[in-house]
Amino acid sequence: MGHHIVAVVGSPAAVAAIVQAADCPEPTALPFGLEIAPLGDRQIDRLTKLQPGAYRDGFRSLSAALE
Repeated sequence: MGHHIVAVVGSPAAVAAIVQAADCPEPTALPFGLEIAPLGDRQIDRLTKLQPGAYRDGFRSLSAALE
């Protein structure tokens, strides 16, 4: 059995910026001072329209500009 999770993981400040820009649900705290916020199609569309560009190899939604 596998799982497919689309989310942003990072420092609270970085995740807060993505949550605000993409209108994500509130993040959840993770160990080691990290947070995670889920990304649905609507959030990904908002982010990629803000920062268009070529996608990074191995990623479907991470553009060089968004990175």
